[in-house]
Amino acid sequence: MCVTRDSPKIRTPLKLSPCRGESGQRFAIQDNGEIRTATVPTFAGFRCVEVRGGVALEGTPIQIFDCNKTASQRWRLLGKPPTCPSFLSNSPDPNFCKDLSCRCSFGQGDCDFSHECTGELARCVSDIGAAFGLPWDYDVCVSSKWPDELAPLNR
Repeated sequence: MCVTRDSPKIRTPLKLSPCRGESGQRFAIQDNGEIRTATVPTFAGFRCVEVRGGVALEGTPIQIFDCNKTASQRWRLLGKPPTCPSFLSNSPDPNFCKDLSCRCSFGQGDCDFSHECTGELARCVSDIGAAFGLPWDYDVCVSSKWPDELAPLNR
């Protein structure tokens, strides 16, 4: 079973349903404890999973709401952390960044969205793989300072 949202609208309740890999079942776990919907940000910013009304009692529903950095949007995952594979630039996997529990770091790809990259300021840039020794059409995770930072092959 997977956590699912039926709509990207605020106050949409979350539920369990069979895993189908649809966009309403994709979430990005942030280093600061936020769990964001894995979509492009809205005008107001990203949407986060939160405890409805900020009341953390048994049975309180969880929902989607605009990220606002409150305690009701901070989560702690329990259990064994995922074991992430190594990124191999000589044999890159085009699905490497798709596992949101093992996001890509600087110079790794093939990302499709910035939430697949690690770090608050990380972003996914299209068709720059050649600068990192990857296929030219790979989208690669870089920091907000790139291209002011030198790509690995230009050092």
